[in-house]
Amino acid sequence: MNEYEDKSKGDEAEAPGRLKGDIRALFAFDIPVPAEADERVLSLAKARMRRARVRRVIVRWATATAAAAAVIIGVLVLPSWRESGENQPAVASATREDIDGNGQVDILDAFALARGIEASTVEAATGDMNRDGAVNQADVDIVAMTAVSLDRGVM
Repeated sequence: MNEYEDKSKGDEAEAPGRLKGDIRALFAFDIPVPAEADERVLSLAKARMRRARVRRVIVRWATATAAAAAVIIGVLVLPSWRESGENQPAVASATREDIDGNGQVDILDAFALARGIEASTVEAATGDMNRDGAVNQADVDIVAMTAVSLDRGVM
């Protein structure tokens, strides 16, 4: 048995003394560190930990505040907004372009006018949008443009 072989008894193995010494010599650091450097590193680490803790607290408070604001908006503002009808699409008042008379000018009005022109059932008084004396495709185009116009307030 040489000096590096395991001379231990039982389940716990222990390295021989010379092996321990050789390993210690391989990993031994003999670099002197001044006490000021140790203190400086320690103080910088503590300051970084304090900043990280403050950031976590700020993020938690901001999250809680945003959640509370969302709840307040949901409870106080949304019910009154729904009752006021602001979430409903704007309904155009009855105009010449409202062919089917449902209170809003939509693409169905243009379709109804086109079908009426094909069937020759539209009178000039109700279907002549551009007032040129004839009910034709130009009138259908006016109704269609009114239906898809963005300045009517429909979003």
